[in-house]
Amino acid sequence: MKQLLLFLAFSFLLAGCSDKDGSSDSNDSTSTSPSVDTSINTTSTKADDYESMDYYEYSEFINKPGTITLVTIEDEICSDILLQNPLQTLTVGQHIFVEKYCGTTTKNSWTEPVYEITYYDSSKKKIRGYISQSNIACRLDTLQSKKIVALTIDYNTLKERFIGKVSLLDQSRKTLATTSVELDIPKEDNAPHSFTYYFNFEESDKNTGLDGITECFYITAHYDACSYPQISNIFLWNEKKLIVAPESYSVADADVFFAASYLIFPSDSLGRQSYVLNIIEVQEDIDSPPHTIDKTYSKKDSTVIAFKWNKATATFSKGDTIVKTSRTFVLPNLE
Repeated sequence: MKQLLLFLAFSFLLAGCSDKDGSSDSNDSTSTSPSVDTSINTTSTKADDYESMDYYEYSEFINKPGTITLVTIEDEICSDILLQNPLQTLTVGQHIFVEKYCGTTTKNSWTEPVYEITYYDSSKKKIRGYISQSNIACRLDTLQSKKIVALTIDYNTLKERFIGKVSLLDQSRKTLATTSVELDIPKEDNAPHSFTYYFNFEESDKNTGLDGITECFYITAHYDACSYPQISNIFLWNEKKLIVAPESYSVADADVFFAASYLIFPSDSLGRQSYVLNIIEVQEDIDSPPHTIDKTYSKKDSTVIAFKWNKATATFSKGDTIVKTSRTFVLPNLE
């Protein structure tokens, strides 16, 4: 199954190389539960709607006007687009309605979007103001257990990397656990709002086989174009702590190069008890020997890294390479 998923991932990547502006999403329906798509009418949303929302609409271009999201970092809503005049403090878990995109700010160390938003305070009074992207979820999904998954994006200028803050909340929007993960997303200029990676959510429909883990979900960042990596982060829940599994990814450059990393859990057919195996494969075209210039040669490197799962501490040990191979072969003539 893992090999089949890997092949399908490469197929989509190679297809995307011919169209950098492609925007189609691809999910494996055999191994995930579908997200619920709920449309929100911007003209009829009332205070009660904010409190009764179980599912959230998501736009691939960060936060779409006309959708409801959550405050994930306590901060002040401002009365001006420049975010210089504090109006009120918004607490974590507050529902807000995204009215429109208003430009960017460098308030939080990167050129991030600013939105005009509205929400209802405790007295049901409608408040209007402005807030920046790094304080609100850019992706919200609901697990089958009704827990809410919230993804918030920020940017670390020292590491020059996007940081994803992932929170797990209960139905009353109380935070159960939070963790952060570095997202190796290519930036444009000073990491402006215009980076157009799509964030997909998938919930595993089977047990991972790891002791103590009760739920597992994936957040994948991707862009359908050549040479742009698809990064997948798997999050594990043990009823106390949100744990990040080793990162997996895939990237391709037409027929010249591809690299992929994927995980095998103990419950998989090739799995090992109490271990997560990270399979890394890299293949690239190489120069043909002079006497076989009519043939195309390729080199493929394969590596298997084992991560030991420790149930007591809910951590993975440092990965140890257990297999590393390399081979050169002639690509078949597909004409």
